[in-house]
Amino acid sequence: MNRPRLSQQLPAALAVTPLVVAAVRAIGGGWYPIGDNAFFTLRARDVLTSHHPLLGTWTSASLTVGTRINNPGPLLFDVLALPAKLDVAAGTVIGVVALHIASVLLAIHWARRVADATGAWAVAAAFLALEWAMGSEILVEPWQPHSLLLPFLCFLVLVWALVAGQAGALPWAAGMASLVVQTHLSYALLVPGLSVLGVVILVGSSWRTTGWTRTWSRLRRPLLVTLAVLAVAWLQPGIDQVAGEGNLATVVTHGAGGAKVAGPRFAARVVTSVGAVPGGWGPGGFEGLDVYLRPGPTGDQQHAYPGLASERTGLAWGILAVIGLGVAAELTRRRGDRAWGSALVVAGAALVLVFASVALLPVSTVLGVAAHQLRPVWPVVLFATAVTLASLDRALRSVERWVPIAAVVLLVVALPAHNPRTGPSADAWAIPIVRNLVAQLGPLDHAGLINVDLSVIRFAEPYSTPVLLDLQERGVEFVVNPVSAPQYGLSRAHHADDPRVRTDLRVVDGEGALTPAPGWTRLAFVAGLDVREQAELDALNATLASGGGLSSGAAARQRDLAHRRLFESAAVLVRPHT
Repeated sequence: MNRPRLSQQLPAALAVTPLVVAAVRAIGGGWYPIGDNAFFTLRARDVLTSHHPLLGTWTSASLTVGTRINNPGPLLFDVLALPAKLDVAAGTVIGVVALHIASVLLAIHWARRVADATGAWAVAAAFLALEWAMGSEILVEPWQPHSLLLPFLCFLVLVWALVAGQAGALPWAAGMASLVVQTHLSYALLVPGLSVLGVVILVGSSWRTTGWTRTWSRLRRPLLVTLAVLAVAWLQPGIDQVAGEGNLATVVTHGAGGAKVAGPRFAARVVTSVGAVPGGWGPGGFEGLDVYLRPGPTGDQQHAYPGLASERTGLAWGILAVIGLGVAAELTRRRGDRAWGSALVVAGAALVLVFASVALLPVSTVLGVAAHQLRPVWPVVLFATAVTLASLDRALRSVERWVPIAAVVLLVVALPAHNPRTGPSADAWAIPIVRNLVAQLGPLDHAGLINVDLSVIRFAEPYSTPVLLDLQERGVEFVVNPVSAPQYGLSRAHHADDPRVRTDLRVVDGEGALTPAPGWTRLAFVAGLDVREQAELDALNATLASGGGLSSGAAARQRDLAHRRLFESAAVLVRPHT
């Protein structure tokens, strides 16, 4: 009697296994939030304190539109708050992975409701493929371009359930949509567009078959629950709009600003690189699609890495993918299979919307179009691939054989440790340095209010925010310059006449750490090289200075040591407040 029940739980069990393994590996390996990851831990710990966040993090879209914009809401901070307060490292990992596991279980539940075991296995395979593509080390990261990918895939499944007539999925879809669109503006077109699709088809199909009276009777309760979910989810951004910065209005009026967008040709190359070229959706594509589209003197300078297909290759594979989707749709129509027909409708709409989202990305004169803005393509592609193949194979009535086998294969390849070195994971080498640095900050425990000078840090360095996170954990209050306050909380904006500030603090790396500026004292310091390595670098530099040549191996060693000396040297500097 227990065998059917066990088989029902197997797709979910397989899909969450890489997540559990990644969490255990990260906690056991001493993972610590650095760089942008630390922002989310710090602000999650601010929840229900005097620095409670009403908005999401500051967004780089501000550089494009010329005015300050934060991501719309703080739901991700709320989700991570309790575990992050318990422990800044292990708690953050547990919070992120718990969100991922909840996304997997919710999606597989509704896939089974819509399409029985076939749907559950197809969705499990999509999640396993996404986990494999992302790599184990970023499955635990709170940074929103990565931590939203599994919740967004869950949202796609919930929209599928709505299109298939499952009214009970509506409140869940509203909650997941709010989490995703509040946390990152890359979803500002995708999530509302798919939400409208799901609701319109749900209401319209019920109206056509049962009439308005029965439709209202059937949908009244889920609609009322959905309105309650939306009211709770958007309460905090609403408070900010009325009594704070008015961020929602700024997002609506300026969010699409920018003189130039990426355009359809760029979007076609990106979507086909991930969705059609073999292997593009796997780890190689996730790591290789590191694309920056920047304005140049003779037009856009598009820097293409191995993950980006040529226009001709992308077009060829894209045509094959469209044909496959069309054949699957026609076979499904002939069978009169609403469940899989609904899945293909959502897949097609999601592909169109993600193409439009990429095409409409504003090209910043500072950052261009960065790879992290393209990450929503992966869940869309994997959902579309899974439901297309499952629908095609269902016509051959062999789906019960190959989908579980595919899921097991994906589980095996997703389990080994892998760091794609994109986003904060690219600086994983800095974790031991950060742990060493913050362990030296004990003298600040009773320093009172500290003014943190962030004006001298380089872009995207991994050290400063973990130091502020450690100050927060120690109970040491700090303020930052007004320009940086939108990221750390406006309540932390420094005012020049604040009499409580007694100490100035800087976090520096490279030469600033090795040779502090006059008037500053090193409170904490980690050298990038030990004494022996520094002596070796001095000798290699002396050989170069004297006109001597270096072998290829010696030259490579010289470059490695010089790089480590600069980027792996970090210090916390202090001085009396001025």
